[in-house]
Amino acid sequence: MESPMIGFEVGHRNVVVVYDKSDGNIVHVHEFVTERGARKPGRARLEREARAHAADTLKARRLGTRQVGLLHADAQKFEPSAEYTYKVDVARRRLRRIKVRLPRRRRKAG
Repeated sequence: MESPMIGFEVGHRNVVVVYDKSDGNIVHVHEFVTERGARKPGRARLEREARAHAADTLKARRLGTRQVGLLHADAQKFEPSAEYTYKVDVARRRLRRIKVRLPRRRRKAG
């Protein structure tokens, strides 16, 4: 897999989602990319870094560490876009892909 960075070949790509346990809303997505030939990071390291990177967001949303969950997503399938977003099904601990609904534009009366 090639990367837009010159001379960098992706070896491993991991995604850890930090979500609010009360409603499944995703509060942070941490993507960890290693160069080809580098050792793949362990789950504990990925989770520790995801929590560290999410700290400011959690503080701003007044969420404690016990109020959020971590979910390892399939990096090949996790592709948010303008058309689709994701939410965590808390009971099943799985990602749900959701089509984004844009508000309808109102036409001016006239």
